[in-house]
Amino acid sequence: MFSSSRQLVQTTSLLRYPVFVKGDDYRGSPDMTKHPLLRKYLLENFAAEVEELKDAVFAGLGRRSIRRWIV
Repeated sequence: MFSSSRQLVQTTSLLRYPVFVKGDDYRGSPDMTKHPLLRKYLLENFAAEVEELKDAVFAGLGRRSIRRWIV
């Protein structure tokens, strides 16, 4: 996925732009689905990108994603 077939990979993020909370990197709080501004970016950017990728397979690569697979 990251070497011989890397042309097939489309990287993205749920929140496209850097997010800081009280001067620190965003770590999932407040919940992006409940916070008005974060929800707006989630729906306007990520959802629009997903619509264009009809046959995509999504693999979470963040720290929280990895923890969900291990537990």
